[in-house]
Amino acid sequence: MNGLARAAAGAAAAVAVLLAAGSVTSTSAAWTDSVHVAAATDVGTWADQEPDMNGPFEPGEPSTVIGQASWTMPATNTSGYCAALTITTTSPTPIPWSMIIHLDEAPYWGAAGMIWGQDVEVTPVSGDPTRAVVTGRYPYETIAAGTVLTTSICNANAVAPPVGDPDWYTVTTAVKGTWTATRACIDITVTGRRDLAEYPYFFGWTTTVDLSAAKAAMTAAGGHVNHVDWSPAPSGGYAFTVDPSSNSPVADRYTLTSGTITALRGTQSQTITVCVNGY
Repeated sequence: MNGLARAAAGAAAAVAVLLAAGSVTSTSAAWTDSVHVAAATDVGTWADQEPDMNGPFEPGEPSTVIGQASWTMPATNTSGYCAALTITTTSPTPIPWSMIIHLDEAPYWGAAGMIWGQDVEVTPVSGDPTRAVVTGRYPYETIAAGTVLTTSICNANAVAPPVGDPDWYTVTTAVKGTWTATRACIDITVTGRRDLAEYPYFFGWTTTVDLSAAKAAMTAAGGHVNHVDWSPAPSGGYAFTVDPSSNSPVADRYTLTSGTITALRGTQSQTITVCVNGY
């Protein structure tokens, strides 16, 4: 697969991946019967790569031709997504078609989820938890030149994507409200800079916020620095992670890294408020 290198996040071991494939139709008949295939995998550490425009899908044999994926994504990274695809062949005679799903690429990133559809089989590759193979079920397991199959590959679960390149997003900070002797807040706003036509998936971000000025202002006003709070809350990393993770004593700097629900897509923005509290 072509693409620019990008560090991917390590996923948890022994993740269960529930798989099935997209709704497939041919030019001559509709496909029926939903299929769900369960597979247990050890995801390990994902490859460092940004997928090309065809996404995580690759022909499973030389004569299978996969059209460019058209993605349907949720407004926020809180639910599933689908990719519409066409499958053809260069073979003049009917051949068994197949397609590889690269589970270590966007937007899957090792997701433990469900990919569903009709009249297809999705089989994990033995010994390689980063791939699964999609094949057609009878009577659509073969295609010949001139036949076009249309499929929709969907996954129900969203995961926290790896952090994108620094130039994929901008970060601004601003004083929120009036700083007092007992409370000083800062808004941290992260805004995406990706072209959806180029990269239609969600991506992560990271930034460091400096609270030394807020702490100094509180002390100068006669207050005593006690703890910090966050809005939204980190939620165990589901929203984002904070380093250091302790709320007290208050560090001068905290590093924030996006989680599942604060990932960005295109030019979306996320704002997190941090407040230094005292007495």
